[in-house]
Amino acid sequence: MKDRIYEYLDGRSAGSEEIAVEVLKLKGASGMMADKVVEAAVFDDTRFARDSNGFWYLKPSERDIHKIAFISMGLKFSGDVGDPHLVALAASRFMTTGPQSPFGETRVRGETETAGFMAFSRFRKDAIPIGFRLSGTLKAINRVGRKLTGEPSLDEGICLFRLGRLLFPDQPISSLEKLADAVGRTYVTDRDCEGEARFQAEIFLHLVDRLGEEPGTLEQLMSSLYLESE
Repeated sequence: MKDRIYEYLDGRSAGSEEIAVEVLKLKGASGMMADKVVEAAVFDDTRFARDSNGFWYLKPSERDIHKIAFISMGLKFSGDVGDPHLVALAASRFMTTGPQSPFGETRVRGETETAGFMAFSRFRKDAIPIGFRLSGTLKAINRVGRKLTGEPSLDEGICLFRLGRLLFPDQPISSLEKLADAVGRTYVTDRDCEGEARFQAEIFLHLVDRLGEEPGTLEQLMSSLYLESE
């Protein structure tokens, strides 16, 4: 499905309704329904982007993995039974070399929710999200983003579960701690949001070291992850 959309957008941009009808063959899909369908179809794939007018396009290819910024996140949820909400988050912004830049724990629910979330949006600008079971993290953040701004905040990233399974195909990678064990990294089990963000960044950097020289670009890495998950 992603490849069909990729081929359709090669050399052009298109709105969600056009993609839903022409590529996904969903006759009558329009408005928010078309948006959700296309967002789900390209979710977590770094090749796709959306401009300020809502049109989808292909990002420039071949980004050197050692020349781009990444961001890891730690989340705190409410204790609502059956429907927990994201109430605060922290993040670390980093490259494959150099120190991490922290974004301290910030509330995104309550009286200061808009200011806190917008500060996070500025901090993460142009950085590629990484995280274990990343889709759940992105969905939680995008839920807040839609509520406060009407738009999702994050639409791509590298899942540490997929990357770990690629590098350690014969080991059970059921949790971030199991992945840490696989790379020989010690950890503290009781981590706050900031500690979780730092820990995920450290695990990712260990995995990048194990990759060696290949893949050299973000696009090559993402292709390997999707190929491995099929």
